[in-house]
Amino acid sequence: MTSLVEVFKQLIKEEWALERSGSAWIVREENRTENPELRIAGARAFGFSLDRSGGMDPWPFLGALAGVRRVCDAILVAQIADTIYVIAIEMKSGNKGPATQQVISAWHFTEWLRALLRENEHWAGGWKFCGLISSVPRRRERKGTTRRRLEYEIHSLPNHPFRVAHIKNVRRIDLQGFHRVMAVHE
Repeated sequence: MTSLVEVFKQLIKEEWALERSGSAWIVREENRTENPELRIAGARAFGFSLDRSGGMDPWPFLGALAGVRRVCDAILVAQIADTIYVIAIEMKSGNKGPATQQVISAWHFTEWLRALLRENEHWAGGWKFCGLISSVPRRRERKGTTRRRLEYEIHSLPNHPFRVAHIKNVRRIDLQGFHRVMAVHE
């Protein structure tokens, strides 16, 4: 059977794929922000974004009902060891604001894709969905000369079967470390 990463490479049109630099996927915030970019590497993956400027409307057939057109900054499909993740990534400066709602919207979108892939016999397996919110708090931590270990705050959402990881002041993510943290919180 084809891997889920390969299925998504075939499913998502190339112009919606995230930019790559070497082995890292680059998630960019389209608006000017203090948190402009996050690089993610360390596993077999495919990343795409529905949040594109330049007039690329991901839902041209949908009207402007409140909340229905919300999208995350990126979605990453990754295979790490024997675990397949679909990770909704949202970048924020300051307050997390509506980030959690955007992750929930991405979950609904990916569940719709899961049903279509299963129905059309493209993917019969499962995956673990999770959210990743990357933010820069209003008060930045002082920069020092020592390296700090990446710390995740893991949250469960009421009435939703997935977890959301929140990171602050981070520019790079290693998916192997992300996998270890998420496995601990299962």
